[in-house]
Amino acid sequence: MSVRAQNELIERKLEIERRSLAENPKAETRELAAIFRDRGPDPDQAAQVAEGVMSDPDVALYVHAREELGVDPDRGANPFQVALASFVAFAVGAFVPLLPWFVAEGTTATSWSVALGAAAAALVGTLAERSRVRTAIRQVLVAVLAGGATYTIGSVLGVSVS
Repeated sequence: MSVRAQNELIERKLEIERRSLAENPKAETRELAAIFRDRGPDPDQAAQVAEGVMSDPDVALYVHAREELGVDPDRGANPFQVALASFVAFAVGAFVPLLPWFVAEGTTATSWSVALGAAAAALVGTLAERSRVRTAIRQVLVAVLAGGATYTIGSVLGVSVS
């Protein structure tokens, strides 16, 4: 469902961009020239490249989508691949905090389990494309909140790990 929603959002953005290219070609050419200028060419070169790109509507849409929207119009997410990757990631992620329980018990296993879970969450956060530190911290906080909620529910139900 989330992949379908994401693909539909990308399609919607592409349709808005397609319409804007048709209705405001001069403004879109200036916008593209500014993007190119920010990447190094002088203003005249950037304008020439932008005009060349804008001469073909399909190429113009493709370049605007990549440069302005940050999406690849040719590659939508595959729901099956995303579901499989998500399943594997969750399975591995859920297994990591269990490892200490195979070799220890009690407080030692609990401490190692929390530490490994936090380290795994932080590692996942460092894989982000943007702010790696911020994302790692967010991942650890989410893991701590989920673990805390699980612990609290277990305590209320009278379940304990020994």
